[in-house]
Amino acid sequence: MKYTHLYIYQNFDSQIHLTHEAKRCFSEIEFLSCSTGIKDNIISILTETCKSIKKLELFIKLVDNNYGIV
Repeated sequence: MKYTHLYIYQNFDSQIHLTHEAKRCFSEIEFLSCSTGIKDNIISILTETCKSIKKLELFIKLVDNNYGIV
């Protein structure tokens, strides 16, 4: 199964371990929705895995922004 849309909720702070199969599932993500407070480890995994993003929806926080994404 492959996914095309990924929504990451604002306070998502879980450790992600992607297997080869999981990487393949997320390799065709075309739409990503997330908060600008997303953690560096999540951004790192997404940039390595999701190479097909065409549309990005950012929810800009008033505080605690990750300026690596903004």
